[in-house]
Amino acid sequence: MSDKIKSILIASNPWWKSGRIEVDFKPRTILSAMDKYHKLRQIVALTGLRRSGKTTLLKKIMQDFLVVKNAEDLLFFSFDDFQDNDISDILEEYCILFHKGIREQVFFFDEIQKVKGWQEKVKRIYDQYPKTKIYLSGSESLLMISGGKESLAGRMFTFTVEPLSFPEFLAFKGITIGNPDLYKRELMRELVAFVETGGFPELVSIKDKEILVKYLRELILEKILFRDIPRLFPIENPAHLEAVMNIIVNNPGFLLDLTDMSNEIGISRQSLAKYVDYLEKSFMVCKLYNYSRNRMVSEKRSKKIYTRIPALSKHISLDLQKESKVMENVIALSTRAKYFWRTAQGDEVDIVLEGKAPFPIEVKQRNKKEQYGGLMKFMNRFDVRRGLVISKDIESTDRLDNKTIVHVPAWKFLLDQDKYLM
Repeated sequence: MSDKIKSILIASNPWWKSGRIEVDFKPRTILSAMDKYHKLRQIVALTGLRRSGKTTLLKKIMQDFLVVKNAEDLLFFSFDDFQDNDISDILEEYCILFHKGIREQVFFFDEIQKVKGWQEKVKRIYDQYPKTKIYLSGSESLLMISGGKESLAGRMFTFTVEPLSFPEFLAFKGITIGNPDLYKRELMRELVAFVETGGFPELVSIKDKEILVKYLRELILEKILFRDIPRLFPIENPAHLEAVMNIIVNNPGFLLDLTDMSNEIGISRQSLAKYVDYLEKSFMVCKLYNYSRNRMVSEKRSKKIYTRIPALSKHISLDLQKESKVMENVIALSTRAKYFWRTAQGDEVDIVLEGKAPFPIEVKQRNKKEQYGGLMKFMNRFDVRRGLVISKDIESTDRLDNKTIVHVPAWKFLLDQDKYLM
């Protein structure tokens, strides 16, 4: 076993020989958000959907550490295909290889959640070697699924690595925008490409739709449904889990009715509720709650559910109404929305953002202004002065009954959404 671990370690850490870490990295917003945490004692954990760029971020952080650390003090090990290897055996072989003990090294453990009992093992290293720094990554939520929050309370900061934002997507393609109005046609075209690739870094330059769909299904969707989730949860029939996910992909933003959906699939309501929970914890879907000033009321009301891979929804339908729902899905993810609003009478607002005052957003893909019924009723009920309508190509500001409704094209909103949410 020791020879095997030794060979894996040497192959996984080529900088021990070269003194250099080669990484094809393009700027990500999350990297600057992590800056002040590198010098702290606590563990830093990266979680998020498969193929969203976690390992590349780890390699970039390692590259930056080379300025202040010797190459042999940086240890990287991925448990993706080596989950049976014990962390203590890896560190023991590392110490033998370099004839020294553990002092001020920096450890990078990729896909750590695949190691049985990883929490206590990492905690032991953290407590026993106070001058080390530890970085972790995992495709599933280290906090919600693997119990890291409880075991490592006070010892770990967690960052979620999302797929690329629209500005990051453009930067990855080497596209620099000055005045966006001068590049309207180009940006509308790039927005289509952004939605079709799902913001996954490896797909940025891919245009072939067959390749895009195959990548999204086989390397992300099926890996999570048939390998990652069953490894962590008791799944009696993975085909039922796939059926749940397919319904969500085909109907982004639909009102979740556990009874109807369980009858359609042929499973119990309790099993369906568990499957939706597993998908949510695995970053495959997200739920929006019906807005109320009372959080407990919101919890009890109906919920909308979206896929975190809206690119799949985009590829399976050319229906204009579905196209609008796909864009609604994209906007919900981009804004990290938690709420929508719907009344018993059918009045609805697609997205409601929290703040000092609730902020309503409607998403429309038709290039014509529609009635503001639901939006105005929400604004009147909650005494909100401003609302937003995101459409395909309308840009204007309307004032009705002392209310301001701003229309903005989706491409312009996603390019600089903070400007419109102020």
